[in-house]
Amino acid sequence: MQRWDPNAGTEGEYVDIADSKILPGEKFEVEADYAKMDNVVYKEGKIDSADYTIQLRAKYIELEEATPTFIPWFDNNGDAAFWVDKDATATTYKNSTLLINEAVAIQGARTMTGRRFLGWARIDMGDAQGADSFMTTPENWEMELDEEDVFVF
Repeated sequence: MQRWDPNAGTEGEYVDIADSKILPGEKFEVEADYAKMDNVVYKEGKIDSADYTIQLRAKYIELEEATPTFIPWFDNNGDAAFWVDKDATATTYKNSTLLINEAVAIQGARTMTGRRFLGWARIDMGDAQGADSFMTTPENWEMELDEEDVFVF
């Protein structure tokens, strides 16, 4: 938060309040002493009304590189993903930034000779480097899974 200092600069200016930190969405109290007063109306020697203006100064940080977000669908037979849900502008899973809670179509049951479809399992591929390793390592494309691993039927 900042406070109005009438003695700062040539005509007064807002100055930072030491150790003041207000996070987005956080409630805070406005102190009249921190405000710039304009249009002051006095009545019987006391302030009857005034416009009080405070100022918050935003602080920005460098954004980290976005973590690729995508959903690969594997048959669990050693083949690469047959489908990858990614955002509409992505050319590959590596530059996809599918949004959290963005709706995607659940892929239908795949038929494979000699196998019964139980459902889809959620697999933790780790961070961006782990996900890239998972997507490019064929040994990851077939796993021993049972009914307890099924997430979506």
